[in-house]
Amino acid sequence: MKKLLLIVLIFSALQNLHAQEASLFAHYYLDRTFYNPAYAGGIGYPIVHFIYRKQWAGFSGAPETFMLWGNGHIGNNIGVAGRVIRDNTGIFTQTGGSATVSYTVKLSESILDPHRLSFGLSLGAKTYSLNWERLGDLTDPTFYNLHNSWKMDGAFGVHYLYKRLDLGFAFPQLFNRRLNNDFAQNGFVRYFSESVMSASYRFAVGAQQSFHITPLILYKVSQLATSQIDFSVKASYDPNLDDIEEYDPFFWVAYLNRSEYGHIVSSGFKVKNTSISYAYEFGGKGIGAYTSGSHEVMLSYHFGEKKSPPPIEDKPVADSLLAKNTDSTALAQKDSGQVKTDSSAVADKQKTDSLANTASLEAPMLDTEGKQIFPNKPQKGKRVVLRNMNFETGSDKMNPNSNEALDRLAEYLEKNPSVRIEIGGHTDNVGDDTFNKKLSQLRANSVMRYLVSKGIAIERIVTKGYGEESPLGSNDDEDDRAINRRIEMKFLEVK
Repeated sequence: MKKLLLIVLIFSALQNLHAQEASLFAHYYLDRTFYNPAYAGGIGYPIVHFIYRKQWAGFSGAPETFMLWGNGHIGNNIGVAGRVIRDNTGIFTQTGGSATVSYTVKLSESILDPHRLSFGLSLGAKTYSLNWERLGDLTDPTFYNLHNSWKMDGAFGVHYLYKRLDLGFAFPQLFNRRLNNDFAQNGFVRYFSESVMSASYRFAVGAQQSFHITPLILYKVSQLATSQIDFSVKASYDPNLDDIEEYDPFFWVAYLNRSEYGHIVSSGFKVKNTSISYAYEFGGKGIGAYTSGSHEVMLSYHFGEKKSPPPIEDKPVADSLLAKNTDSTALAQKDSGQVKTDSSAVADKQKTDSLANTASLEAPMLDTEGKQIFPNKPQKGKRVVLRNMNFETGSDKMNPNSNEALDRLAEYLEKNPSVRIEIGGHTDNVGDDTFNKKLSQLRANSVMRYLVSKGIAIERIVTKGYGEESPLGSNDDEDDRAINRRIEMKFLEVK
């Protein structure tokens, strides 16, 4: 009986060594680079994962896997990733590593409606060793050939994203493919006989679109092991991010049904730069039915770059932008020309709102070089317009000349760790109301992302898109409309 169990374990281990390459990990829904190299760099900032998986708990010699995985990007188009993995099945031990690079072709510059195509390639090597004590008197020559052997391998993938539709296609194990029949010697069939396909669509729920529901289907074709179909649904919540795909949520739960394996439930949360997620796979079929299930834990760290410019001496200077909009006489004398409506009542209300909107607005302070600085003793509820914030027309992509202003703000927040702020995005009234509302939210999110990349904790920043509902000017002419297109900072908590 013991020998029979050992033979079953050997067969299962051989299958596991093959399947582990692509999609056996339960947490691939959090980082799809696990099974498709084209997703490298897609998260938008450097991240490192540590994964521990205990398969078939309670079964002696069952697979146990450790993996360290890094994922990041270089510039706007190149993604990079790398991993080190050790997989111990009790009989076989596999140790390996790989490096991945991806390139993205942006079919649209708009993040409002992202449209891009990515290609990825990974190359690596792995070694195998045997635990002779567990083999006992099983001395098949095949085992001697496997012991201390090594091989190179790689993967190629394609990723297509259109708005919230996400499609992926990958060829794992480029150099180590097995075929069941002679017919499949054709090169095209050869590579499609081992492939991974995925499709998902992300639904945004709620007025602020803070809830996301993402169903995902993954189909793995295999000639060595049984083909695998996964269906999963992830529900996530993030109060600060309106439809920004690159960021991880604050909290998530997921359910996965895996053919030939069983059911998986998973949940996780993020605190500052660290996130942790746990997945439990029920016993399912085969050997798994005689075990207490499989466990998987993923610990992730999200990196941000810190920068410390030299200290700046506060020196308040009046700003013409605020002066213009707090001068009630000047506003009253404005011509009531319309952009969107012929109703003079609406135009008059807009002027009244302009005055009300300046009640908590402070004049920006400038240093001797005319660069913006921030108060040593901020007051709760006060707002400041961030100067020199420029975006591409109709886009949330910041112009490079905005970086210096945000570097100064990041330094200020780093020196005042008790300050919590709101970043508010505002537009003029040209265009569709819904579009302007969403654009203002995405622009506020872009500012937040930049601050987070400089080491500011995401919990200290709230973003809100106001669209055109809080103008400072009347929107009667281009000068006033330029004033209304702005980013504001509001002090939410000060100590």
